Amino acid sequence: MRVRLVFQVINRGGLLPFHHQRLLSDFIRTTIRGSLQPFSGSAFYNFSGLKGQSRVTREGLYYDSSKVSFVLSAGDPAFIDNFIQALFSYEQIYLGTLLLKPFQVIKEEVYFQYDTTKFVCLSPLIII
Repeated sequence: MRVRLVFQVINRGGLLPFHHQRLLSDFIRTTIRGSLQPFSGSAFYNFSGLKGQSRVTREGLYYDSSKVSFVLSAGDPAFIDNFIQALFSYEQIYLGTLLLKPFQVIKEEVYFQYDTTKFVCLSPLIII
């Protein structure tokens, strides 16, 4: 299952470091440990970087949009459902200097092309 998680940016103009995936990873892990006890040791998931209207500055990525999003995917739909429920229990989320509020979840349909499919990965990926 694959979902796009959309957040309202409360403080437009917040900064994130260039390599902010670690901040997202820590946030996801904290949410799993805090609210999703059955999944804390066995959840296999993947996520994208934070997407939104941004500008590169010397300090990092300057987000000037009113909404940002990232994609979360996992093989277990129960994990995604429980994560979404835990996510919306937060009133506000600090990510770097961005102050975010959960806003919307959009389920993305996975499209497979059976003739030839090309997968592009920006960082190393190990398949177990």
